[in-house]
Amino acid sequence: MSETKREQTNGSNDDRVWFVTGASSGFGRAISSAALERGDRVVATARDTESVAELVDDGDGRALALELDVTDPEAARAAFDEAVSRFGRVDVVVNNAGYGHVGAVEELTDDEWHQQFDVNLFGVINVTRAALPQLRKQRSGHLVQMSSLNGVEGLPGGGYYAASKFAVEGLSESLADEVGHLGIDVTIVEPGPHRTRFASDRSTKQAAAIEDYAPSVGQTRQAVGELDGNQPGDPEPGDSEDHRKREIVCDHAGEKPEPGDRQRGYERGEQHPKPYRDRRPRLGSWQEQLANHDPVVAEDPEVLHAPRPA
Repeated sequence: MSETKREQTNGSNDDRVWFVTGASSGFGRAISSAALERGDRVVATARDTESVAELVDDGDGRALALELDVTDPEAARAAFDEAVSRFGRVDVVVNNAGYGHVGAVEELTDDEWHQQFDVNLFGVINVTRAALPQLRKQRSGHLVQMSSLNGVEGLPGGGYYAASKFAVEGLSESLADEVGHLGIDVTIVEPGPHRTRFASDRSTKQAAAIEDYAPSVGQTRQAVGELDGNQPGDPEPGDSEDHRKREIVCDHAGEKPEPGDRQRGYERGEQHPKPYRDRRPRLGSWQEQLANHDPVVAEDPEVLHAPRPA
């Protein structure tokens, strides 16, 4: 980890300590601001600490900014150790760093799609693995994994982005079952379009286009260009439903779930977003067809399980 950091570290042991990746903009910045407004302490990480300097300056002595490239596992461990050294513990880890790369599966170069996974998936893994030893030691903690509606539904021109988010979901669901008995909670957040600069040139890259994909991927390219700054959601402070969404994340990170609860944050509070609703009839049909056939046993209307060893 770079030695570059900004800090103000006053605070009591009664407030929560947040470790937020990608805190320079979007949901990362909004959540960091909301936590500070509540009197909590925040470790705001970004590739450039100057981009989070305002958070530290406005933090009233409760903020620490650290330079972090989430693709570097050693840097992730060093940053987390620094957070614990300054504040004594970490209560909430928000894995928010990520970006999109628009292009057909064939269009992205090897380096481009590898980098998409390095940030969106392996970055989450690096920070999660860096956090787990401390959270186990504390026997408490909450991992908030920022996914996307494209973590449950594919998108032409967003295959690698969707694949990275699908992987985060599978990782996080497995992790939740591994660490629940240790007092560690896991939440998956699946936001829809928000004015987070995610669709801007800064956060979304474009692969070199192949003409044959114009009827499919071309529509996504056009939509992304038109979407920037016009998304229906706004995570920044204000008297709105979208302002409440960042508050909900902060509220939820302090709650204990019911046993077995699959914690997810859905766009506009839907109990079952459209991708899930669309799949339910098909899953029900598969369940009927497969219920009496080995080696697959359909036990749940939402999920098909392989039979477990006796």
